[in-house]
Amino acid sequence: MGWHQYSQELLLRCTQFWHAFWTVSRSLILRSRTLRLPSYQYASLQDPSKDIRLATVLPGGYGDDIIIRIQHVTLQSRRPIPSLRLSIQEIQSTLPASWVAHETIEGRCLFLRTKIYGEGDPTWDHPNPDIERSVYQRGTEASRLPADGVVFDALSYVWGSYSWLRQRRALVEYSERGKLVRARISIGENLDHALRNARYADRPRVMWIDALCINQSDEDERNTQVTRMADIYSQASQVTVFLGPPGEGSASAIEALKHISDHVELLQNGQISLSPGRDAGFHRSDLRLPFNDETWEAVSHLMNRQWFTRLWVIQEVLLGDMRAKIVCGQSEILWTRFCAAVVAIYRNDFISDTLRGDMVLVNSLCTSHPIHEAVKYTFLMSSLRSCSDPRDSVYGTLGLLPPELRRRIRPDYSATLVEVFTNSTLAYINQTKRLEVLDISANGLQKPGFPSWVFDPYSFRTGLGMYIIVEWPGQFCTHFSECHVTHEAPAILRVLGFSVAKVASVKPRAPGRSECSSEEDCLRSCIQMVRSWEPEDLYEGTYVTGESLLEAYARTLICNDLRDRTPSGRVPKPERWQGQYDINPLFGEFAQEGDITLSDLTTAEKHPLEMLVGRRLLECENGSIGIGPSDAQSGDLICILLGHENPIVLREQQDGTHKMVGICYLHGVSDGVALLGPLPTPWKVRRMLDSTQQFMICKFYNPDTEVLCDEDPRLDPLGENWEKLPARNRTAGDPQIFQEFRDKTTGRIIKSDPRLSPEALRIRGLELQEFSIA
Repeated sequence: MGWHQYSQELLLRCTQFWHAFWTVSRSLILRSRTLRLPSYQYASLQDPSKDIRLATVLPGGYGDDIIIRIQHVTLQSRRPIPSLRLSIQEIQSTLPASWVAHETIEGRCLFLRTKIYGEGDPTWDHPNPDIERSVYQRGTEASRLPADGVVFDALSYVWGSYSWLRQRRALVEYSERGKLVRARISIGENLDHALRNARYADRPRVMWIDALCINQSDEDERNTQVTRMADIYSQASQVTVFLGPPGEGSASAIEALKHISDHVELLQNGQISLSPGRDAGFHRSDLRLPFNDETWEAVSHLMNRQWFTRLWVIQEVLLGDMRAKIVCGQSEILWTRFCAAVVAIYRNDFISDTLRGDMVLVNSLCTSHPIHEAVKYTFLMSSLRSCSDPRDSVYGTLGLLPPELRRRIRPDYSATLVEVFTNSTLAYINQTKRLEVLDISANGLQKPGFPSWVFDPYSFRTGLGMYIIVEWPGQFCTHFSECHVTHEAPAILRVLGFSVAKVASVKPRAPGRSECSSEEDCLRSCIQMVRSWEPEDLYEGTYVTGESLLEAYARTLICNDLRDRTPSGRVPKPERWQGQYDINPLFGEFAQEGDITLSDLTTAEKHPLEMLVGRRLLECENGSIGIGPSDAQSGDLICILLGHENPIVLREQQDGTHKMVGICYLHGVSDGVALLGPLPTPWKVRRMLDSTQQFMICKFYNPDTEVLCDEDPRLDPLGENWEKLPARNRTAGDPQIFQEFRDKTTGRIIKSDPRLSPEALRIRGLELQEFSIA
């Protein structure tokens, strides 16, 4: 170690020691000065379902005592006020054929020329100058203003440790018998830093801060106030995200992020676009970003700040939306601009695998759309983050759930974990009339005493040690049907469905990601294992559907996620995939040569491999094949449950109930084939983006006539009492797959096809049975 490096290390250690000494000394001095002050006693809220507390932080310098005043105010829920701006679909109808409209995450409308006409510069201005700007650009939304004239900011931060050494004291100032008196209140070290950083030097600042504005020792109040998070953070004038004190290059990291965000726009569909008037090319994944290793290391440190790992912050920042800003020391950046930069970096081909790994959680948060996405994705986000009370895996994201589902889940911190997770899973099923939550529930790793059908975030995290991709490409097995379930307390879920196959044998499992030393080792081991699965009669055999075994096997290994079924996705063409012309073939004569090259793999080349990590090939008694979960075994049943688009592996228990093992892909039963039979030639199912370009939907396509429609040619016309409603943009309260139908007699609207009711399916000859899943 050279003298220069040694002196720097010594200076760093001395600085750290002095900071720790100063922090502890200041804490002890403040404690001694406040010992004679009484502890602050909270006054009860008059109506916890309507009232909240606000903390007015009095002005002061960074080293001054923290003094606050607490007041009670009424904060009513506010219904969103519809925007006067046209929808993106309506704006699109005003454009020439060569243009397309996109919405950014800030709600602005961005106009782009389509690629077939040659890419032009994006613009905020409508190509037709006669179109009024108010028609397509969104102004200040009244729904963003606080209700009842209550103006306040909200703070998002990490609670951290409340141990004796890390506890700090703040002073609460209040009036008693006409005199202004003070009491002491304990706060954590992180909140102490946040308040010193957030308070103004010359004027008071009114804030909502969970540790101060909720009486944490009053369980009933906590239960009620947790349900107010949506109102609080959505109506705050500003949400300040405090990452902590400066350090490890945080200032240079934020400057780099701001520089990138000045040149890119993040669209609602998750894509990155060049910002109008810019030409740096930061939106392109194939161009290297102009920063040195020191800056990237600083960015990595910033992404590893504890705030990004905590659960409660998800709803706090997402509800804050355009009013949220990231603060680290004196550096700050708007949340939406932060997200645009993060996504641009994450998708850049030249960043290191280490940095990309550090950004996984942050990127998932930046690209989340809980207002529109299926609720299971909100559940997924909660399972990937930590919280001090496991029940907060559910309660910590209540503010992001649709109101009708939120009303079904009432916080109760006296309930057991299994009760909380069971009730939230049932609430999801009963609200959506679907079993889509099973996609993330069924991993076979539940704790003892937990039903196998219940979504348990902790077991789900364990499953992530096995798999890279948890969810399959949508298989549309049960069409637009709804589930039919009965809950038999405490642990049995009776579900209507039917068995399609029984597992005869399983191939050795591809190694799970937690069993490998690196991503490269994981993918290499996966390729080697999958190559050993190849059937002996691959080129001569015929599959049970009548197609060649080669085609069926090829489609099975990629769960049929190919260009002829998903034309808008970045997936392989069927002929290329079946020929295995990629750099690392999984079957065929090229695979037998044994060479594996993992350098410079593209995302498209990695995706099929990632779906197979931790899984195994299933061979069934009826000759069908599939890809199943890690612990699938001979004798397991593969079943299709109404209201669930993916086949599920069930294992019969000695008492006649079934345990859920996991979801699977079984070739030949997708797209409603097991439910309604094969589509008439030449009809096919197409998975494609909806009109918002954000979510995948299923339509029926006739290549001969080029007809693309919502109506399945296998179904009879609707009965005269029913009508199908026009398609609309989805909301979080909708099932992942749905169509709406209205009963003309009663006016009742349902989100499933009445021609797929159990009675209608039985008339078609389908033998339904009830499975008791424990």
